Parts: sequence; C-alpha cells; structure tokens
Amino acid sequence: MNTSFTISRFSQKDIYEVIELLQDVSSYRPNVDIIPSLANIFDNQENSYACVVIKNGKLIGFGSIFFVRRLRGGLTAVIEDVVVAASDRRKGVGQAIIYSLLDVARARNCFKVSLEANQSAEPFYLAAGFVKAGRVMKFML
Repeated sequence: MNTSFTISRFSQKDIYEVIELLQDVSSYRPNVDIIPSLANIFDNQENSYACVVIKNGKLIGFGSIFFVRRLRGGLTAVIEDVVVAASDRRKGVGQAIIYSLLDVARARNCFKVSLEANQSAEPFYLAAGFVKAGRVMKFML
C-alpha cells in the first residue's frame, strides 16, 4: 500500500476541492454562491464525520459517514461519497478512507455500518470486509 498520503478530518477550507472530486461520482454541482454556507452546515453537523486524503499538498480523496440512533437505542452508520482521484485509484487510498471511517464508527460504538455501492465497486467493498445484504431501493424526490 502506498503511504505517501495523509488522512485528516474534513474542514471547511476543503469544500471546493471536494466538490471537484465528487464530480467523478455525481453530475450535481451546487451553485458557487452557496458553497461556503454548505461547507459550514456540513461541518457543523453532529451526526456526521468526513475525511480527506492529501498527497503532495493536493486533495485526492474524500469519504463521509453519517450516524443514526435507532429506536431501540443502537447506533448505526451509513458511509457516503467515497471518492478517490482517478490518478490515485488502486493505490490503497480508498481502502484507507474506508478503514478510517470504520474506525470512527467503532469509536462511536456503532453496531452496523452500511453503504450503497454500484456493481463495479462491489469487489472493492467486499475486499474491505463488507457483505451483500439485501437490495437497495430508493425514492427520488
């Protein structure tokens, strides 16, 4: 695994680079005028954690996790928006993001972490220890 990168907590200054990186996985781009407020809102949520990966001063990866308190008291988490710059894929960066997010979930005593993955990403998540569990359904509003 390539260890010439560092992982740190997302901060509001990272927002523009993260949005550019997320264009690889989604076509949605927020209006540039609201980006600073989005960074503030995201960064101040209590039910989430996000990390960035920096290599040679450049942001090359991002991942986030959201926490949900269940009715019976247990805490679960959902991993979202794991993305690595195309030039840095297959070098251990994505795996490092996943393990970092899982460490945060363990520290918060989550009993389960789930995520939604497209079929091409399944081998990556299976290699990280995830198992297939049911089918994802969604309702777009």
